[in-house]
Amino acid sequence: MRSDDIITLFHDLGVQGFEKKPDAMRTTEKLKQKRPLLNRINRMLKELVDQEYITKKKDGKEFFVDITDAGSHIACVSGLIKK
Repeated sequence: MRSDDIITLFHDLGVQGFEKKPDAMRTTEKLKQKRPLLNRINRMLKELVDQEYITKKKDGKEFFVDITDAGSHIACVSGLIKK
């Protein structure tokens, strides 16, 4: 997933703090709207990265998140996803 994909997912799920989605155009205003959302995502993902449930890679201005085998197992056991 790309960072924009995560913002869209959280927006669509109605996650608190993601009610307003940044505009689609790449403008200074959009970047001002996106920065706090990215900071919030980073705080949320840090614990999952620390527990090795996900990996996070940065490529330029984007970051990508992949679920690990351990993360997939935990998500299945918790009932969040079905495999």
